[in-house]
Amino acid sequence: MFEIKNQRLKQMIYSDFTNEKKRMIRQLKAGNGNMAQMADWMAGSEGKLIRPVLFYLVYLLFSDCLQRGMGRVAVGIEWIHSASLIHDDIMDNGLVRRGRKSFVSEYGLDDALVMGDFLIFAAMQELNSVQGKNAGAVRRQMIWNGLMLCGGQKEEKKLLGNIDAGQDVYFQVIEMKTACFFEAVFKAAAFTADQDMKTVENLGDAGKELGYAFQIRNDIKDIMSADGEHGSSDIQRRLVTLPVILAYRNGGRYVKAALKEHYALCKSRGSGEIKRILLETGGVQEAEKIMKRSLRTAYDILTDYGRSDALDEISRIMDYLRDKI
Repeated sequence: MFEIKNQRLKQMIYSDFTNEKKRMIRQLKAGNGNMAQMADWMAGSEGKLIRPVLFYLVYLLFSDCLQRGMGRVAVGIEWIHSASLIHDDIMDNGLVRRGRKSFVSEYGLDDALVMGDFLIFAAMQELNSVQGKNAGAVRRQMIWNGLMLCGGQKEEKKLLGNIDAGQDVYFQVIEMKTACFFEAVFKAAAFTADQDMKTVENLGDAGKELGYAFQIRNDIKDIMSADGEHGSSDIQRRLVTLPVILAYRNGGRYVKAALKEHYALCKSRGSGEIKRILLETGGVQEAEKIMKRSLRTAYDILTDYGRSDALDEISRIMDYLRDKI
């Protein structure tokens, strides 16, 4: 889990999330014994949990304590995300996830499909058990997010090998695939805090901008991991991301020819060579500026609701995204 510095918030959030996650896993294993081993594997495959942490922190912009049932929503959010990663690795033939073997490489295609579906329905079961004035609105946000995720995964094909894809296409894809999830998390937190619709929409806009930054950061990080012939799954898959789009737009004749040859499958070039081109033409650097602009927009929206310990922690998450490329 992302390391929260404020000890009061850390104890509050970690305790609520961890207790609810353990309870849910015990319940799932009791009713689905044949899924027990895979559920244990998923329980130990935890990332930084940025989405559920943000759900808590956005809520805490408006309250000093947590409501009953928030842990169900938070774990549901993380399991929807985990399910999307399993299915993503199936589609992309991903072998590694979060520093260990991906679920599909550990258990195979059949079990990966089942586990992804299982996590979605388990998350929906928990979200459906949440009570409260705006519980229905929270569920609708998560359902809407799931629909957008599926659409974004399909739309990503528009970026495979399509060197002529522009920024509009790229942002359309990442809005559905990534930014809408953050938007839904922020809106769900605002509904849980019983905020008016103007505030819900404003916070949704902040979440969307943070989601844009999150995806751009991941795309840059993937490129920067390239070393020689290996190291970048996006380059190897010929997925056209924002740094590639910017480099192709700004580059000279050689750059355009080299990128077109690689991404249009005419001539494969090593990840290291593509990385060098993207850096020399400023594609990576310009993408980073766009990422930082989205982070600033998100932060400016959030400051309208006053300074708080929760806002300081959200700012730390933004610093993490900005610095860890």
